[in-house]
Amino acid sequence: MIDTGAEVRRTVLADSRSRVVAALTVGTAFLFLFLPGAAQAANGPRWSSSELAAFADVVITGRIVSAAPGWDPQVNAIYTYVTVDVTEVLKGDIREGRIIIKQLGGVLGDVGLSISDQATFSIGETVLLYLEARPRDGTLYTTALWQGKWAVRQDARGQPIAVSEPPHRHGGADERQLLRAARQSAAAVRDRRVAVQARPAEAPAEATADATVDRASGQFALLGPFRYLHSPAVDVQAGGQPGIPGGGFSEVLSGINRWNAVGSAFRFTPGHGSGPPRCATQRLNSGRVTISFMDPCGEMSNTGGTLAIGGSYYFAGGGGTLNGQTFDRAVEGFVINNDSAIALEFLTTPGCFEDIQTHELGHVLGLNHSSDVTALMFGTINRTSCMNAPRGLGSDDVQGLFFIYGGAVATPSAPKNVRVVSDLTSVTVTWSAPANSGGQPLTYRVDFRAGHDNAGPLVASLGADATGFTVGVPPGVIGAFNAVVTSMNAAGAGASAPRVDFTIASGQTSCTTAPPAVQGISGAVTGQWAQVQWNGIAGATSYQLHVGSAQGGADILGLTDLGPQPGAGAAVPPGFAAWVRVYAVNPCGRSQPVDFFLR
Repeated sequence: MIDTGAEVRRTVLADSRSRVVAALTVGTAFLFLFLPGAAQAANGPRWSSSELAAFADVVITGRIVSAAPGWDPQVNAIYTYVTVDVTEVLKGDIREGRIIIKQLGGVLGDVGLSISDQATFSIGETVLLYLEARPRDGTLYTTALWQGKWAVRQDARGQPIAVSEPPHRHGGADERQLLRAARQSAAAVRDRRVAVQARPAEAPAEATADATVDRASGQFALLGPFRYLHSPAVDVQAGGQPGIPGGGFSEVLSGINRWNAVGSAFRFTPGHGSGPPRCATQRLNSGRVTISFMDPCGEMSNTGGTLAIGGSYYFAGGGGTLNGQTFDRAVEGFVINNDSAIALEFLTTPGCFEDIQTHELGHVLGLNHSSDVTALMFGTINRTSCMNAPRGLGSDDVQGLFFIYGGAVATPSAPKNVRVVSDLTSVTVTWSAPANSGGQPLTYRVDFRAGHDNAGPLVASLGADATGFTVGVPPGVIGAFNAVVTSMNAAGAGASAPRVDFTIASGQTSCTTAPPAVQGISGAVTGQWAQVQWNGIAGATSYQLHVGSAQGGADILGLTDLGPQPGAGAAVPPGFAAWVRVYAVNPCGRSQPVDFFLR
């Protein structure tokens, strides 16, 4: 995350079919309310106490009662809900004696979302909190991440003081202020009247958080740790960054090239520049990285100092071992730039904009903040250093990249024994792994083209972890097609197996029209298992469904053929709720859809 005085600490994992995995970091007696994941603050100034007071909508002192992860169904994301008994309100319109602040990130069972450099708390601790209201729902969170939380103690003379302790990777001394000085600075700034949600309705019952281990090290530090086994394409929101000539596309490309030019096994691939905006909480299951602008989902305050957030979704495990480190496997990433006035001072300066995007892409590929002040991955940014030209990578950035990905490796050889079996409703493709993968974990890409030659139009391009899958055939699709399977590893796309031709023939059908719509649809989410079922329809040869966060949407699960079984079940994140659209299918077509809200 880029935060003009802070950074985000670990973020996000997710599975490519809608799950997220992470770990909540806890040290002795401390609830580290950031996770070993992927979202990061990029760099920014360290704010003074008076600047924090100006950014904040609410300033309070209080005692930490509990912290518990929970699921916000509105954005399909995990937050950690920190309960605070309020002692004194220094700024803002808070009448509650007990409030709950909502920190992005947390762990629920094996599902988590982790944020780097989030504030840390201990149960029973007395604190001074600078809090901002989240634009989208009015819930409170700490200003500038760790900078918004101060521990309240007593000095040698018994005077109450507030102490701000930077994360170990930032360097710099603790900052101290008398509590009465904090009261004065909070009273000196304008008291904005904003709508504040002091106790989020979806907050879970009070509980302490799970414990895991902080994996960060000195100088170059790892997020997760995770790494990519493919070369993710980087897509940019249409229009680019307002205020930058050309929308900043050339600066983004330069940031991509800086990481690619190092000579490691990792590569970003330039994608398209016409994509829609993306929220950090969206899991797109795309295998790509998306860069968005002007905080499209209202996660960051419009009056605060956060510049940007960036990170990756990843699976627990599956990333292989290198340099004695076992990695999780990253699957897709994001960078989201803020729209606050402070953020735009940096984001509309080309050199600073490029450094910020390069820094955030460093978080995407797996690097946390460095303790080396000369590194681009250092936790703070000085605007004067990037005003005229971007700084570029330092030696510590390069060492970190090589630690995660190693030197350049050969791309893998071609898959073997590709076989395609098709009928009117589905196509199944299977293959064998290449004999020599160079010790690198493999993924695969399957390209479907029309016709029995190499020049036909591309119908679909699908990724796979295993050596085979089955996909549904849309109603009415017949004709000649072919499939080409390509091996991929951290170095990128390798060799392709020979093309395999297949035909979807019309065959003999007993139908004259598409089947009627399904009836009797029902279902429920029990614990972390979702089940939906309906009555079988006479004449239907299969059923298809898709799942979305809005009625008729498919952002959670794209159109999927279930075969003849009238129902489906799947593991889902805690708090899961979504719209399911179901069709009955036969060789003559597809029924009218039936929608069902599953929760």
